[in-house]
Amino acid sequence: MEAVEAILLQNDQPKSAEADQCVLPLTGILEGWWLEAKATGRKPSTHESYRNTVVGLVTFLGHDNAQLVTPEDIVRFKDHGLASINPRTGKPISGKTVKDSDLAGLKTLFGWAVSNRKLITNPATAITIKLGKPQKLRGKGLTEEEVKAILQAALKVAGAGKTDAARRWVPWLAAYTGARVGELAQLRKQDVTREGGCPRLRLGAHEDCGVHPGHRSVGGGGEGDGL
Repeated sequence: MEAVEAILLQNDQPKSAEADQCVLPLTGILEGWWLEAKATGRKPSTHESYRNTVVGLVTFLGHDNAQLVTPEDIVRFKDHGLASINPRTGKPISGKTVKDSDLAGLKTLFGWAVSNRKLITNPATAITIKLGKPQKLRGKGLTEEEVKAILQAALKVAGAGKTDAARRWVPWLAAYTGARVGELAQLRKQDVTREGGCPRLRLGAHEDCGVHPGHRSVGGGGEGDGL
């Protein structure tokens, strides 16, 4: 957060007219893109992901001028990401994360700048990572025992802390609806409606889901009655 605040504060400092003509902040491209993306239903989590990528690129390059970014800079940033350690896990950042998060975000942002006549070329175009197929050790789904363990643990969550309600209800909502955890964690009060007596969750601009009638008795604890 300190890096983000420092970059945004730097962009707020007074600049000469000459400097304004030759500097196109990467952070400015991000906010311009988000102004449009938000209006078309893109999720705040996407903005946060792109913001982290932009802050990482600005920190890596040592400047916040999109006009100075070259394809070689993007390649160096990609290699830097692959050689970095995730501070949360202590493990190297995966190629899939760098490709699907950092490179994809930069291609989108620079592409928006080109489409809006702010840049002539997109320096991230055609830069990618060729991923091999990961070895599958098990299926994507959870076993019945794993599902029961998760839901039973959720029932034991107590307290009125900031995340306690989410820790209790998100697993149950996922079980009832089949929605993704990330989608459920972003729900707002106005995203919950009723249709035909059944709760419905608005997950995006053009997507919603309902509580599956067959899941009403999951866990036998009457958790569905609170939805």
